Amino acid sequence: MSESARFREDLIQAVGYGLAVPVEPVRVAMCERIERKYPLARDEASEKLETFDKVLQALLSTSAKNIHINENGNWKLVDYVNHARKAQVSA
Repeated sequence: MSESARFREDLIQAVGYGLAVPVEPVRVAMCERIERKYPLARDEASEKLETFDKVLQALLSTSAKNIHINENGNWKLVDYVNHARKAQVSA
């Protein structure tokens, strides 16, 4: 498996884990709503990061805009993924 394909699989898994934080019925409902309302299937999130980021912001409103996981507080989801992708390539 190429590094790019491995990264894509890891990202899909991370999206799944991230959506697993809410209780299971909420996660299932969120996934179903995303697939019904937006042009985005679960396995496309890694390829359509900008769309996925906008979907999360729309679903979670201001909460998604205020979640910061490190000192780069103004980063969006796309920025974190690009940073991880670059770190993987240089490793």
